[in-house]
Amino acid sequence: MKKAVLYARVSSDAQQKEGTIESQVVELKRQIAAAGHVLVREYIDDGYGGTLLDRPALNQLRADLKSDAFDTVYFLAADRIARAAAHQTIIVDELLKHGKRITIAGKDYEENPENKFACNRICHIRTSNYLIHPLSPVTLIARLSLAGRILHFARAALSGAARRSQGRRAL
Repeated sequence: MKKAVLYARVSSDAQQKEGTIESQVVELKRQIAAAGHVLVREYIDDGYGGTLLDRPALNQLRADLKSDAFDTVYFLAADRIARAAAHQTIIVDELLKHGKRITIAGKDYEENPENKFACNRICHIRTSNYLIHPLSPVTLIARLSLAGRILHFARAALSGAARRSQGRRAL
């Protein structure tokens, strides 16, 4: 039987008052029981933002991963690990380096491409000599939509099919 731990985090006073930490813990315990794992420890950062890499429970989890105290870490969502993709990468790489399994939203990280995408949600768009990142999904869609329209008009102009009345204003 695999030994599991859970990590839960809330950052704001409003989240603390709403009891979202308790709801995270309940859901994670349900996932652990459904998988047939044994919960051996809870790591809870109550009131610490996901933008911080230095959090008490996370620091303890990172220290404990060097032992055989647990096999699998459960997170409710990728943003519970960290908000910054660079921090997520550091934590996930440390866990994997020490042979730990990662479960996010009830799904194994390594076997589920959605979890890998969620943990690597930063999009780098190369424009001339600099990178723009990170992009929220809304910003990404807006930029890709604009890029799609520019590409459409460029192709139309090259093929001679562009209507002069649309010009730059249509962009």
